Amino acid sequence: MTEKRCKNFDEFNEFYKMLIQRVERVNYTHASPAKQWDNMCIREMNFLKKYGYLDIVFNERNHEFSIKKRKKGRPCNYSKTKSRKVSVRLEEKTFNALEDYCVRNNEDRSTVIRKLIDKFLENNVLDIQDEGEQNGK
Repeated sequence: MTEKRCKNFDEFNEFYKMLIQRVERVNYTHASPAKQWDNMCIREMNFLKKYGYLDIVFNERNHEFSIKKRKKGRPCNYSKTKSRKVSVRLEEKTFNALEDYCVRNNEDRSTVIRKLIDKFLENNVLDIQDEGEQNGK
């Protein structure tokens, strides 16, 4: 097995050409390098967005490209900073708008949602306090 870290199609294409020359079979019938890269990018879209690369593995025995299996890392310690979990159901339209915003700004959903809640509370807590003061008078 041969592996390479690829950040874009050009790096994958070089890797592809180098390996195909080493393969003994003359009739290489697998999909084109562009199609293989696109398929791997689609499957690993979140990882590619977050880290900016894919670890590609070429199996010489069956002449296939695949993504290197990742090992589980250490678990996150949410107890220090983010101690409460909240689940929310969204309408399709709202969810799609959130996804589009996250992709355009290269942020994950939970970060965007936290920022929106903070901004909402910052703007509305003063209004709630003002109403309480007016009702108390």
